[in-house]
Amino acid sequence: MSLNLENQKCVVCNAYLFDEDDVVYCPECGAPHHRDCYNSLGKCGMEEFHGTAKEYKKPEVPAQPEITEEASSKADICFRCGKSKVDNAKFCPYCGAPNSEEFKNIPFGNFTIIDGKTPVDEDVVAEDVAKVVMLNPLRYIEKFKKLKGSKKASFNWAAFLVPHGWFAYRKMYKASIVASAFKIVANILTIPFLLNLQTVFGSDLPRYAELLNYFANNPNELQPMSVMLAFAGSVLTFIIHIISGVFADSIYKDKVFSSIKKIKASNDPEQTLRKLGGLSTLGFLLAIFAVEILPELIAIFLI
Repeated sequence: MSLNLENQKCVVCNAYLFDEDDVVYCPECGAPHHRDCYNSLGKCGMEEFHGTAKEYKKPEVPAQPEITEEASSKADICFRCGKSKVDNAKFCPYCGAPNSEEFKNIPFGNFTIIDGKTPVDEDVVAEDVAKVVMLNPLRYIEKFKKLKGSKKASFNWAAFLVPHGWFAYRKMYKASIVASAFKIVANILTIPFLLNLQTVFGSDLPRYAELLNYFANNPNELQPMSVMLAFAGSVLTFIIHIISGVFADSIYKDKVFSSIKKIKASNDPEQTLRKLGGLSTLGFLLAIFAVEILPELIAIFLI
């Protein structure tokens, strides 16, 4: 059981001691040791100085003022915990904060500059969000902070480009099923137009410019209903992508916050986290298969 180890080093190996270390104190002078270091000597590493002026004395820990990031940039101290930086160390040995500008964009983890206890919303802190989101949590922590009250709109490029796949990848299966269903309907609406083209040109379709030129000169070859259905499918697809891109972050926030509550209330938080948090590559692949392959299979049976 360690006492206050702030600024203390093992008197044998001279390494900083931390609360989680197995520490042994000399019963005579109070010098701290790693247990392994003490056992390797079988005695206090400062035994030869007992009773002399060089006897071990616990270093005094000066009171640390509250340090801001701006102030820390002008001094050789850590901006997060306020303790002195260790020369040439990339990270603070006390709190893990980076000591160099090049490390400040590291994704959320043990060495990020974002404190895990930073509030994101009521009863939700950054480390809760990071555990559930897993990949690229810094983006979503900042997004979730801004999406409060009536504000629901943001923009998510991944959800805009592949809405059905992105929702499934983030384990929002209901949203993925809805997006997939609309996408499948939109793709099916284009089938009559594709069949119309195949009837006219066979399997060897001309280029887009040649296609337009042909139907401009032969309008009777084009079935108006197939064109209308294809246009409706294109409009539906566009609407799905826009809605997904604009509201995906808000939908994901609700999912993440709901998952956090379930995890905290669960008798087995780790199992619940594995189920609700993280990513689903399989879900992504299934969503892509459903949207891209099923309409083609339907078209094959209709030919």
